[in-house]
Amino acid sequence: LALIKSMAAAGGSNQPATTLFVSTASSLISVNVSDLSAPAKISEVSADLNAGRLVYSKKRNHVFVTTKGDNEIISIDVSDPSSMSVSQTLSISVEAGALALDNDNDVLYWRRLDNGYIYSYDVSTPSSMTQLDVITSTGLSDSVTMALSIDLANRRLLASAGKIVTNGFHRLSLIDISNPASMVEL
Repeated sequence: LALIKSMAAAGGSNQPATTLFVSTASSLISVNVSDLSAPAKISEVSADLNAGRLVYSKKRNHVFVTTKGDNEIISIDVSDPSSMSVSQTLSISVEAGALALDNDNDVLYWRRLDNGYIYSYDVSTPSSMTQLDVITSTGLSDSVTMALSIDLANRRLLASAGKIVTNGFHRLSLIDISNPASMVEL
């Protein structure tokens, strides 16, 4: 396999994952991992995925992945891992620094790399992703590391951004996502 940037696993609800999706610089690769002693490449779809951030939607059988430099989020149909295809390439304002997916409610969250703004997108139709909201109060410029984590039970999004240098900084933000079209920083 090529240099791995990121990966996500797909499996049954109470069963181990049987397929692994791997992001490389130039493609998404599906790998059969039902026999862990002999993983086998299933197929590959070309796309400029060099940022290496991806999330898997079991509900929609899609992988959502970011690009670097091209400023895009790409949705890839993985319902048939042997024949994957790009459903949509969505242009965004700047590179995404982090992704998180609320699979139950079909909402994709991404954090903008240059200023830390957080966006919510409806991905119920992966071939037609649409923006719901953007929250700017969590903005933090000049970040190096970013992460998003969802608490579905309490409908909260924990956003982290920081820079590790001599006088580094870090910021954590808690966001109410009970209405993804109207997010509120708590």
